[in-house]
Amino acid sequence: RVYDTDKGLANNGVSIIFESDNGTVFIGTSGGGVSKYLFALEANGYKGPLFQSIGMEQGLSSNRVLSMIQDREKNIWIGTTLNLNQYFDEQFEIYGGQEGLENSLIWSIIQDKSGNYWLGTEGGLVKFELGENTNQSKFTNYTGKGKVPNTTALYEDVNGNIWYTDYTNGVSRINP
Repeated sequence: RVYDTDKGLANNGVSIIFESDNGTVFIGTSGGGVSKYLFALEANGYKGPLFQSIGMEQGLSSNRVLSMIQDREKNIWIGTTLNLNQYFDEQFEIYGGQEGLENSLIWSIIQDKSGNYWLGTEGGLVKFELGENTNQSKFTNYTGKGKVPNTTALYEDVNGNIWYTDYTNGVSRINP
C-alpha cells in the first residue's frame, strides 16, 4: 500500500520515520512538517485522510524535519532546519538561539543514559541539558575550537561514550 499526499501525508519528501512507544508512527518530511499516522482510522475502515499534520501552523519551528526521538517522559523531540522542538500534549516548546543554541539545524538527536540530549548540528556536536523551564536549559558545544561541521550521526555505547561523525571526516568518540 502506498501512503502519499492523496492519503493525507503532508509531503511526499520523507526524511525520517519514527515509531513512538505506543505504536504511533511519525513521518518527518522535507517540507510538510510531521505527519502522524492515525492507525485507528484505517483499522476502522475510514476512507479519508489517514494522517494528522503537525507543522508550522500547529507550532513546529520549521516544516523541514531532519530527526526525531522519544524521551523517557514520552515527549517527542523533533530536529528541524530551524531549532529543536519538544512536542507533548499537542503543543510545542522550541529551543534555539535565544536559549544558546549556536547552530539551529539539527541533523540528529539522542538521549543519553543520564537524561541529557546530544544534538548533531550543522555546527558540530552539542550537549543539551533540559532545565525546569527554558531559561534554565543549557547548550554546550562539545567540538571545541576546531568545530566539526555537519555532525550527522550520534550513538551512545554501553560505557556512556558518545560516538559522532561529520559529513566527511570519519567518526569520533568522547567520554562526557
